[in-house]
Amino acid sequence: MRIARMIGLAAIAALALTALVGAGSASAVETTLCKSAVDSPYCEAGDRYAAGTSLKATASSFQIKTTIGTIKCSSTLEGTAQEKGNPLAIQSVSWTLTKCSMSGTNCTASVGGSTSANLAWTSQDDGTLTQPEGTWFVTCGGFTHCTYSVPAITVQGGSPATLSATAVPLKTLGGFLCHAQNDFSATYSVSSPAPAHVAKAEAPPVPTKLCKAAESPCKAENQYPSGTALKSGSHIMTIKTNISTITCNGEIEAETTAAQGAPLPVKVNKFPLTGCNWAGIGACSVTEESHSPFTLKWITGTQGFFQGSVLWNFKCGATVECAWELAENIATFSGGNPATITWNLVKLAARSGTFCTTSAEMTFAPTLTTPKPVYVSIG
Repeated sequence: MRIARMIGLAAIAALALTALVGAGSASAVETTLCKSAVDSPYCEAGDRYAAGTSLKATASSFQIKTTIGTIKCSSTLEGTAQEKGNPLAIQSVSWTLTKCSMSGTNCTASVGGSTSANLAWTSQDDGTLTQPEGTWFVTCGGFTHCTYSVPAITVQGGSPATLSATAVPLKTLGGFLCHAQNDFSATYSVSSPAPAHVAKAEAPPVPTKLCKAAESPCKAENQYPSGTALKSGSHIMTIKTNISTITCNGEIEAETTAAQGAPLPVKVNKFPLTGCNWAGIGACSVTEESHSPFTLKWITGTQGFFQGSVLWNFKCGATVECAWELAENIATFSGGNPATITWNLVKLAARSGTFCTTSAEMTFAPTLTTPKPVYVSIG
């Protein structure tokens, strides 16, 4: 039985390592234009606009502010979007700049450079449109002519979506009687596609739930609601340092703040440590300085990863004081009757101290008294 448990813990540790490596390497995000914001910021294949979708937008305002005046124009933008990409390619980009003027002086404008642009998701259902080699060429009154690099423009998803820029610095590439201090402001309304939302080209993550039965997915009648209390009894915690070992009695009081989530949010109300003793140094009094929000994420079977931060301040013996933080280290939440949360030799980060060791590893495996039974499941 002990060997089987060790193999199980090793498998969980491997899963944790895979999750951490995956999180570190998944910086590349494929962007898409999505028909719906229901799963924002994610968009499944069936909700994505297909390659070849026409992008059309018309400006309600367009101005280039210079040190000698403000150039105002009417403008449209057209292009053809691909289905997805990192970033999403917008091809055959065509700007029109017409009816331009500056302080009553007529101006003419044309576009040049590359006709390829990129759209990159940034947050929620928004993104940034860039045309790295695009240029605008503007002549006013026949005496001043300037070439500008096309600036980055914010894309805000909606029905319709909008393109906007507010006092964005505009780079001058060359010309005659041009000024270095220029900025660009504009607002475009997107008529095609409509609606349009900038999204990650991914299926939404599977939501995590707490379940009364060992089943995945969890049936509606077995799902624990938001506000479910998570409580443990008092259990022994050990903290190994490079001096000697600290033993404490620890317990947890927490509650879910949603019925489900990806991951499920959990608020830790109390994580007290009592009766602590540092071998060779003496008794310790411990205060909780702060908590961060915790999360619970389903990983396999009826198990999940439990993660968050707690800062404890230890005062031990006559002179030793140490502030250690359980800094986002992963615990395994093993569903059952009762369920168990296990931190196994996780590192504590030293934040301050007097005559204090910087090396500390915590082992703590409390069982939950409430609720019983409880299992980690998916929706």
